[in-house]
Amino acid sequence: MFLKFILPFTFILHITGAFAGDNITELKNIPEMSKVCGAEVTFIAPHEHRESNVNLSETVQINIAQYISKKTMYGAKMASNVQCQSLSGAKYTGSEQEWKSFFKSTGAALSQKGAKNLQLTITGTATKVYQGKLPNREYKFSGDFKEGSQVILNLAVLDLKSNTMYSISVSGGYKIESYIIKEFQRIVDSFTLH
Repeated sequence: MFLKFILPFTFILHITGAFAGDNITELKNIPEMSKVCGAEVTFIAPHEHRESNVNLSETVQINIAQYISKKTMYGAKMASNVQCQSLSGAKYTGSEQEWKSFFKSTGAALSQKGAKNLQLTITGTATKVYQGKLPNREYKFSGDFKEGSQVILNLAVLDLKSNTMYSISVSGGYKIESYIIKEFQRIVDSFTLH
């Protein structure tokens, strides 16, 4: 029963601070490769790095590393967020029930952040950007936030061997959706596990 809540909890942590509405300044496109919990990803703008540990119970802990890169494009804000959540004391399962709970809690967390008219679109296999072999879900949230109408493109990759969930998202205003799509494709393509 406890494992049903692990994936939902990780996404709530993933979206914290990842909205493009945060105050940011114009940044130059400087490729910057970062190591993220045994993986590599390349950001096009400088990023912030945060780490934390959360005790989910007396025996289960989640270790979180988050990398957030923010920039302004054509007067609109865009954020790229890469996070890994390593679990100790329990195992991710990758079950369909775990993924369903993940999406349900994700929508609830976005609603708590003020999202209205929230829509979830799961990406079909033929149109996925991520071509890796690990269990994954690619999806899009759109809705109205205090910052205005936003789109959030997401990829969650579960590495059962290292018991780590990698989350990649790019968010921003609808008026720059084509740039959000390009940045999502670019950052997902740069994601490499070792």
